[in-house]
Amino acid sequence: MQRGVFVLAGALALVACDAGGPEDGGATPRDAGSGGARDAAPGDAGPPGACRAVLEGAGEGTYYDATGAGACGFPAQAGGALLVAAMNAPDWAGSNVCGMCAHVVGPTGEVTVRVVDLCPECASGDLDLSPEAFERIAPLRLGRVPITWTEVPCEVSGPLVYHFKDGSNQWWTALQIRAHRHRVASVEAREAGGTWRAIPRLDYNYFVADWGLGPGPYALRVTDIHGQVVADEAVPGGLDDADTPSASQLPPATDARLTRRSARAARTRRRRSPRRARSAPSPRRGGLARSPRPPPSRALGRTPWW
Repeated sequence: MQRGVFVLAGALALVACDAGGPEDGGATPRDAGSGGARDAAPGDAGPPGACRAVLEGAGEGTYYDATGAGACGFPAQAGGALLVAAMNAPDWAGSNVCGMCAHVVGPTGEVTVRVVDLCPECASGDLDLSPEAFERIAPLRLGRVPITWTEVPCEVSGPLVYHFKDGSNQWWTALQIRAHRHRVASVEAREAGGTWRAIPRLDYNYFVADWGLGPGPYALRVTDIHGQVVADEAVPGGLDDADTPSASQLPPATDARLTRRSARAARTRRRRSPRRARSAPSPRRGGLARSPRPPPSRALGRTPWW
């Protein structure tokens, strides 16, 4: 079994990425399609993409006119505290960070946000926050401040949700995972012969089966970065721009202690290496004369055909 630590541009780290099984302290993939858990069937190698990885970053925090919508393709938030962020382009990872939560520590406070958008001009390690989130770590008048952040589980109160994109059909099926506790590593569909087939994730945060999943119902398997699995046997087909809930939610990670240690380490780094906040916000970020972020397809430099 291999264990590695990777550092990207000195600002983003993948902590304890472990491809091992339980003997290495790793999580065992579980199916929970009926609201319960079971071991993978004999001969089933388990889902791809299961990797014990917790992201950490250090850079600058700014704010923008957030709504909860953006390049991740999530809808605008209808109410409640808007605690969201846009991830910088170098760490966007082809939309892999969409829907993850990050605990952010700033000069005067801390806050947990969900990643919903892309910040094309931000440097590696930076987060562009909603004003409400920024106010919890520093005064808005500063505009740009030093931050550290660590990926943490999201607080959820129900099952994860499958959202089928507008235009989806039995010959071309695009779905998105919403309301998930942990960052999603992979989504698979079971084919007629019983084989699980991975559905590629595109850079606008949809898992797209361009071969089509058929008329349904579908057997789907969602795996998080800790190797934990939710499987549903009867996801309805024929959905177009519509949601359907899973039978369950990704369980709490077995390495929650690692997440807490990472958050403490981030706070320790900030205390040991203080950086003064800039006295004036940046004109290109931080709420001053910033033009609205383009729609997801423009932000990602592509023109979809639909």
